[in-house]
Formats: sequence, structure tokens, C-alpha cells
Amino acid sequence: MIQSNKDISKSDSSKNNDYRQSYEYWMKQTEGRPELLGVSDIGGCGLTEVLYRHFEESRHLRRLVTFNRQKTVLELGAGNGRWAITLAPLVKHYEAVDFSQPMLDIARTRAALLKLDNITFCRAAAQDYAPTISFDIVYLSGITQYLHDDDLLKLLERLHRSLGPNATLIDRSTVHRRQRLLTDRQDYFCIYRTSEELGQLFEDAGFVLDCRRQSYLFLNMPGIMRRLLSCRQCASVVSFTAPFSFHCLRALANVSRQFWGPTGEVVDFSHDFFIFHRSA
Repeated sequence: MIQSNKDISKSDSSKNNDYRQSYEYWMKQTEGRPELLGVSDIGGCGLTEVLYRHFEESRHLRRLVTFNRQKTVLELGAGNGRWAITLAPLVKHYEAVDFSQPMLDIARTRAALLKLDNITFCRAAAQDYAPTISFDIVYLSGITQYLHDDDLLKLLERLHRSLGPNATLIDRSTVHRRQRLLTDRQDYFCIYRTSEELGQLFEDAGFVLDCRRQSYLFLNMPGIMRRLLSCRQCASVVSFTAPFSFHCLRALANVSRQFWGPTGEVVDFSHDFFIFHRSA
């Protein structure tokens, strides 16, 4: 359940309780379904959608931002490493930061299996993190929606002071299409801002928006298709036949959008990439 709410001033202890709820929620997701890579399937198609979503998101991000072997990347909210193991092979150095040691242990194990030796893992809360070196790209990986406005603004101002003039700042957020909403659950804290609200916070911290794009085309299917795609056997076929299967799923999502329109959470929420550069 969610409710409209402005981000009223809260005490540090109250905010820490909100952040602890987010931590405990995502730890439960990781422990219960580690194969989901910390990704939610808001289209309702299970592991198939998770595999498709990561392929589409990483493909789209590489179109929006140039990654090369001369660049260094900082990711805040690295989780169990799905972005680190995808982007690290493309860059010179990758620093992955997360508040959860168990998630970082998973990420470190995956990186070791792939022999990725250019990743540094660091345990820290995003709202308290201060870079000690300059980075070419900073990626806020789905964390801004879990920070109160004042903490987010402080973090952005800290990043602004630490980045060079040509640095790129990426935010991947879940935004609400019409209004600001705050979760009203005992086990989960999240602020769903509108894209305009989120953009204003970055602007207040000294960043200029270059572009905003939906990060991938949702698998927004009718019920019978969702049940079919969410079965484990379907996910196995999709994985075995990738990337051809992902292109087919994208085409299917396009057809579904044209004939059935949005359903479920897709009506109100969008996963978006925001690309900023540092103002002078």
C-alpha cells in the first residue's frame, strides 16, 4: 500500500529505521530468490523477465553512455554485482559499493569466477559515502528512491565536489508517472518520486540533465502469457537461446503494448535512466 506524502523532516533515528527496513527487505529477497539478482519483475513474468530485463537495460545503457578502457566507474548500490560483472570488462577500473556484506560476498564470488580483477568492492551506506578519488562515471544503481530528500541532496552535493568537469552521473530510478508516493508498509521503505521531482534534486545539487529514457520495455502481458513466461522451464529456454530469445521477447512486448496497453504496476511506475553531467 502506498500513500501520497511530502518528504517531511525526520530525526536521524527515524530515518535510520527507514533505511534498515530497506536493507532487511532486500536481504530477504537475496536470501529467498538469489537467482533474481536483486531485480524485481514488475511485469509479472518471473525469472524470464529478470533475464530479459538485465539484457535490455545493459544494452540500452551502453547506447546512452560510452564505456571504454580509459574510464573509471563508481557504482553506489552494487548489490550482488549484476552491473559490476557486466560493465567492469568494458572499463579500466570499477568500484562497487553497497551496504550489505552478504550481497558484496556474492558479487565478489561472481567476479572471481569470471576472473575480473579490475573491481574493488567496498562496504558503505550510499548516503554516507564520499569518493576518495575522481571517477569518470558514477552510477546510482536504484538507490535514490530509498533515500530521504535531504540525504539524497547531501550525497549529490558530495559527488558534485568529487567529480571532474567531464564526468557523467547516471541514476537508475523507479519513478511514478503522475505523483510522489511513499510506501506505507512496515517492512519496506521507498519514495517513488516523479521524474520532475527527481530531476530538480539533481539540478539543486549542480547537475544538468542530458537525457531521460525508460530503461527497458516491460513484458506487459495478459495473464495467460505471464503465467507461461514465469515458469522455470521458460526461463531455461530463454537463457539457452539468448540473445535471440531477448529480441523475440522485445518484439512480443511491443505487440502486447499495442493491443492490450499497460496493466498492473506498469500503469503507474517506470524504471528510468537519467543521465547527467556536472555543471561548472
